[in-house]
Amino acid sequence: MAATKANSATKRAIKTTKTTQSSKAAKPKLHKPRVSAGLLEDVAIASRVLARHQVLDAFGHVSARSDRNPDHFVMTRSLAPELATPADMMEFDIDSEAVGGDTRKPFVERYIHGEIYRTRPEVMAIVHSHAMSVIPFGITGAALRPVYHMGSFLHSGAPVWDIRDKGGDTDMLVSNRYLGRALADTLGRCACALMRGHGFVAVGNSIAEATFRAIYTDGNARIQLQAESLGGPINFLSDAEGRLTTAGNQNAMERPWNLWKQQAKRKA
Repeated sequence: MAATKANSATKRAIKTTKTTQSSKAAKPKLHKPRVSAGLLEDVAIASRVLARHQVLDAFGHVSARSDRNPDHFVMTRSLAPELATPADMMEFDIDSEAVGGDTRKPFVERYIHGEIYRTRPEVMAIVHSHAMSVIPFGITGAALRPVYHMGSFLHSGAPVWDIRDKGGDTDMLVSNRYLGRALADTLGRCACALMRGHGFVAVGNSIAEATFRAIYTDGNARIQLQAESLGGPINFLSDAEGRLTTAGNQNAMERPWNLWKQQAKRKA
């Protein structure tokens, strides 16, 4: 009887050990990005800011080029933007592959970011959004153009990228480098590109500027749609007005960014 009880106890112990080992094996491996703590915090804050402005919802993402290695970038693991924290950040190489053996689930469309960073060395941050206000301009012949000073950066153009041109019929996701490069080529030197039936991408020379441009791409689209509903011609900003106003806004970028950061921290 004693031997039977001992054998049962041993079997239970072995089973518990195996379960514990299996649980440990299932845990994803984490890699702490080799970037400044401030950069990680700002990407997380930008994600939450854009969610609270309804430019991002459960989908969409923000990235920033590494401040230690220009061929790397950081963005959160696959996660709703409003939930982002610095601990959720993953580091990727220029091929959009996770570095350091990080096995957490990444965003499928990280290739958008990697290929733009590859082709645009001056870009330091990128936002990908599914804002519904912008969708009509990607599925019709109506061009998104600057209608007010906050959307002045659109003077450089907002070209429309159609995934069907390069990928045929797909699930509409930029899920490889080939499609990411095609989108980057359409973006060219512009600050924003629209994605047919999908959303848009906005870039900037800082996290603050990319966030600003994403918010006001949405705002400009809303105003332009309202103006078009009134009928008659729209008096858009001229190219010169767009360039001058963009330069002025860049000089004042810290004002909205500091406000948005403080608001995000208070609501965290």
